[in-house]
Amino acid sequence: MSKQLVGFSVQNDIIKEFNDTVQRNYRSRKIREFLKGLDVDIIINPSNAKNVSICPIRLEHTEQEKINLIVINNAKRGFKINSSDVISYIMSQISSMPVRTRDTMQTTFTIDINMYKDLISLLKGDIINLTFEDFVLNDYKKPDIEYIKSYKSDESKAIPILIDKKVIQVLDKVKDDVINVTKKKIPRSSIIRDVIHQMIETLKNNDDEIIYLQEKILNDIVQLKSIGGGESVQELIEEIKNIISNERVN
Repeated sequence: MSKQLVGFSVQNDIIKEFNDTVQRNYRSRKIREFLKGLDVDIIINPSNAKNVSICPIRLEHTEQEKINLIVINNAKRGFKINSSDVISYIMSQISSMPVRTRDTMQTTFTIDINMYKDLISLLKGDIINLTFEDFVLNDYKKPDIEYIKSYKSDESKAIPILIDKKVIQVLDKVKDDVINVTKKKIPRSSIIRDVIHQMIETLKNNDDEIIYLQEKILNDIVQLKSIGGGESVQELIEEIKNIISNERVN
């Protein structure tokens, strides 16, 4: 089912706390997962926030309908809220959840220098080991055995990294499975490289990369309106329409 971009006005301190708690590439997913388990009869207090920014999220139609139902059910009980209040509540609840306890150990692996540059660019400041751990625990479903066997690098970079021991256990289980299939000695670092390789491909095709840019543009538009008024925003919209029309003609 396709998702539609929806912008929500969320208090800046809620956004900051949420962003500090959840890695960027998992934020939309965390919100959707929490929404899925949310009771439609829950009572939510209106935020009445003024110091806000636009928080864009891609939602399926059924997810938007659930948010609207929560708003309607609150109105029936005399609580006047909007969809942004629901999203603000969800983000606050996620931020207040206990952080996963990490018992880390140091390890090092080598990676192609160009792959490393791609990874750093896609993470946009996110911490490598935390994003890596989230990917292993949530998205790394199947090792690419051919990639693991054929990996070669012209120029490598050694990466020291602190990894949760639970994640190490997952990696070593994958390593043992690959050894059983290939009948060859496979070091843990080969599995880590495969994880990084798959993670880069996933990040390149991730909606959150688009959402990151859309969020920046939306908040720039809000700032433009506060400085230049609604006419300046409308002028920009018309220019964007012209660009799109010209693209279609060409």
